[in-house]
Amino acid sequence: MKKYTGEFIMATAMLHTIVGFVFGGQPLLDIVRSGLFNAVDPHFDRMAIVWYLLFGVLLFSIGALVRWMQRETGRLPGWLSWFFWIFAVPNVILMPISGFWLLFPLGWLARQRPA
Repeated sequence: MKKYTGEFIMATAMLHTIVGFVFGGQPLLDIVRSGLFNAVDPHFDRMAIVWYLLFGVLLFSIGALVRWMQRETGRLPGWLSWFFWIFAVPNVILMPISGFWLLFPLGWLARQRPA
């Protein structure tokens, strides 16, 4: 486990969110123009950008939790790196031109080494 694993996860989440705002600007504008309330369904592009941005929030939350665990306990759960890798593999297969590749190095950073 590297000392700055949580920070790297949060930085990846911020990059993810920035990309979402840059490339999802039109669907976001359409949501705002529709009045926000119940403005997503049944528009696929709007649903996609909402879920994309929500994944960034979730990833940032995971990074903050990892940072807290490292500070409080000095270690991370052994399954965390496997979670990143198992989540990445099918998504990289389904969407090879995506940011899911970044989950492999995050999993590598989160792995536990024997003492």
